Amino acid sequence: MTKIRISLLNQTGRILGVALLVVPAAAPAAALSPSPAQRQIDAARATIQSRPADLKGYNSLAVGLTRRARETGDTAYYEEAWKALELARHLDSNNPQTLRISAWVSMGQHEFARAYAISEQYDRQYPGDSWNRSVMGDTLMELGRYDEAEKAFQRMVDLKPGTAAYSRVAYVRELRGDLNGALEIMRMALTSTESRESEDRAWLWVQIAHLQDISGDLDAADASYRSALAEFSGYHYALAGLAELTLRRGDAEEATRLAQQALSAAPHAERYLILADALRALGKEQEARAAEETFERLALQNVNKADNENHDLVLFYLERRPHPQWALSIAKIESSRRRDVHSLDRLAIALAANGEERQARRLMKRVLEIGTHDPLILRHAAGMGLRPAF
Repeated sequence: MTKIRISLLNQTGRILGVALLVVPAAAPAAALSPSPAQRQIDAARATIQSRPADLKGYNSLAVGLTRRARETGDTAYYEEAWKALELARHLDSNNPQTLRISAWVSMGQHEFARAYAISEQYDRQYPGDSWNRSVMGDTLMELGRYDEAEKAFQRMVDLKPGTAAYSRVAYVRELRGDLNGALEIMRMALTSTESRESEDRAWLWVQIAHLQDISGDLDAADASYRSALAEFSGYHYALAGLAELTLRRGDAEEATRLAQQALSAAPHAERYLILADALRALGKEQEARAAEETFERLALQNVNKADNENHDLVLFYLERRPHPQWALSIAKIESSRRRDVHSLDRLAIALAANGEERQARRLMKRVLEIGTHDPLILRHAAGMGLRPAF
């Protein structure tokens, strides 16, 4: 079997073998038939009802609820998943499947350190589990331990090539600056995903659109976002991405409509900023500021939570409502939890805004050394007089 190597020694990009603002209601986001996650939830609940002492039903329910959290953007499903896992642990405190699923749910809740600790515990007992390696690698990426993450993902590819492994190799390629390679492997992930897994396919289309966008192919990105919506009606990630892209392409009215739909589907705080920008482009300053105030209020409620909008809040207090001290305080909170390039970037620009330029430049240089082509990070680096090596 040909293996996909994560190593970027070959930079050709070729793969070897692979005030609350009222938002109008959008069209119903749910498809006519139950989503993949909902089908799993229903089947698991039926199992629990008929065999309440069978912990497999509770484990399956936890997985389905976690998948549903991504489908809908509703984090309450994670809490339900934890309750299902607690019932499973009550039946068998040493069940290995319950342990591995616990790591995945922790990852979904952005409890990265906890997720890594659980996945590492499981890996010591079952080192040949590819699915657990995906969680381990994901957490390592968020913790900024990129070399270790690459090894975890390569082990995934060696154990079980497929959608999960390919998409994660693509993330590493993007991080290291190989956008062509990342796009090619993400397409491989999409091709290997069954048509019935509509949300998984929609998620992959969104990732493809993102890569096309940062590569400068806006027409292709637009088409990919729309493909995601065709796969999974009303998909909130696709609506938000398409709203932001549409605004940059100059159609503020359509961007406003899409942002409102994204908020109706999943009212994530940061999406009020997309709406604010679209409204401002239409000359609706009062409504734009109301949207920004809604973002601020909601985001401040989550500052000390694992799942938060701190990256956007740092930018908010540097650019929209200048308060450098608050920006730095929030950036320090987030960088104490995770050390990915985005958290370090926000810390660097907050340090610079507070006059700590030497430390800021040193930190930004570390970010650039990783190889990211993220346009926002590169713009921040340029503001410090720094240029990437590529």
